[in-house]
Amino acid sequence: MSTSRSTLHPGTSMWPTMAATGGLLAYASFASLIWPQVLGCAVLGMLGLSLLSVRRAAQLGIRLEMPERVAVGEDLDVTIELTNVAGKGCRALTVRHRLSPGPRVAADSSAYVDRIPARGAAVLRLNRTVATRGVARGSDVEIVMLGAFGFFSRSIAQHFPAPVIAGPPAPDAASLGRVRSQLVESSRLTDVEVSGIRDWRAGDQLRDLHWRSVARSGRPALLERTMPAARCLVVVVLAAPTKQGKCRVDPEFERAISVAAALLGEASYNGEPTCLVVPDLANGGVLHSSEAAAFVDRLAELTTTTPPDRSLMRHAVEHAGRGASVLLVANSTTPGKWRNQLMDVAARADVSVIDVRKWLGETDSLRGLR
Repeated sequence: MSTSRSTLHPGTSMWPTMAATGGLLAYASFASLIWPQVLGCAVLGMLGLSLLSVRRAAQLGIRLEMPERVAVGEDLDVTIELTNVAGKGCRALTVRHRLSPGPRVAADSSAYVDRIPARGAAVLRLNRTVATRGVARGSDVEIVMLGAFGFFSRSIAQHFPAPVIAGPPAPDAASLGRVRSQLVESSRLTDVEVSGIRDWRAGDQLRDLHWRSVARSGRPALLERTMPAARCLVVVVLAAPTKQGKCRVDPEFERAISVAAALLGEASYNGEPTCLVVPDLANGGVLHSSEAAAFVDRLAELTTTTPPDRSLMRHAVEHAGRGASVLLVANSTTPGKWRNQLMDVAARADVSVIDVRKWLGETDSLRGLR
């Protein structure tokens, strides 16, 4: 349920104006001058008129519409409808919308509204781009009504508890294709199948070229390999804060999160079993296919994790199965011992580990050398 409050504010020029007016009246009274007194009284009248114009809050009905889920790079479209329920028109307004509390997933946005007549309405559409991942637990709408001459103003603030979840952005096709190919190639399962032949795409491997199709059509083509439906896609996230306990901005980590989220979403859509492992004391650290709807929410607010537990790592590799692969998403401050714990458990279970952040960086370096 939304809550609102109204507050009267003096303008920035009000106190200097009152001080100057008081000094002018004092001087005029001491010197027995008429015109300075008239001028001082006129200024006092302007101050009183400004106060009277905003002595009461405007009777406005506020309705807010915005999406519950967006992705980084997408537009956050917010619609605010103001309805003047009073029997007389209200003054011009400035409307500001901000997401709070939580990470600053999008910048504040504001708009100007001209005078709203009695029983009238105004519809505002505010648009800005989502900048970072995160979950905003609610949003605030602030309406400012400026009094006459700008000496006073009244603000109406209303909080809306509806959250906004900003998920990872869609990864570029080349990165997604390279990780998908690496996931298939690193697997040692015997039932990897060839589903067909497709055109060459950036990031594909030369070993997959289908030379008969190349000779026949003259265009690069390669075999499309897929994993069996029974295979479980397992993603393990190990992200540590800095020594100061803060979260460092890591573009490569964000890129790896985007690729992992896309692969999890793709597998869930195709009905394949999935498992997301995030060492976290709050929710037990594991999400399975039945909780696929929570994948995006969990990855949206994910910044750091707690140290990995060996039982969680064992759970991850058991879900992947012997001969399969596990995707590891780590940041630049993840300790080596965290990685080694997963590597050791995976080696004992004959499971490969693909460090998405590291592998994408090395692949980009090799592509740059070419």
